[in-house]
Amino acid sequence: YSYNESFSIYNMFPGDGFTKGYAVSIHHIGPIDVNFYVDVQSGYEKLANALMVRMTYNGSVIHTGKLIDFDYTARINSSIETTDILDYQVEVYLPTSVTEEYANLDCFADFLWRADEVIDEEGNEGKLVPVVNTGVSGVIHKVVNNNWIFYPLMIVILLAIYLLSRRNRHEDR
Repeated sequence: YSYNESFSIYNMFPGDGFTKGYAVSIHHIGPIDVNFYVDVQSGYEKLANALMVRMTYNGSVIHTGKLIDFDYTARINSSIETTDILDYQVEVYLPTSVTEEYANLDCFADFLWRADEVIDEEGNEGKLVPVVNTGVSGVIHKVVNNNWIFYPLMIVILLAIYLLSRRNRHEDR
């Protein structure tokens, strides 16, 4: 599973920066690696090579380095099925030490994250647990691995909704 969010930087001066928070929700059981990385669009590498990124989690700095090299992996683990919400802060800034050669440059890139199932050192296998947003009061339900149960159930539910709406239309006449 992966997700990305575009960002762009322009007209920055040495010492300028911005911070953005990311809440990554992972529904899993066992060990999962969550990888964060940046994909800089072609032609915008020069400023990305000068920009720095600092990532914090729970108030602690967990990564600092050049934006163009940003790649960080965190391992989460749970012996029961759970949803972990990982609140990260990502700060991108232009160091005060840069020279004028970076003036009037732009940077367009994507912050990306990916969750991977892994097997840890003890042989425990991680599993991502699919979820579906039903749209009913924002409740999220687990998709049953046996799709032969899930799909017929969904057809019956949709058929019932259709028949009820038809009955209500006839009663209104």
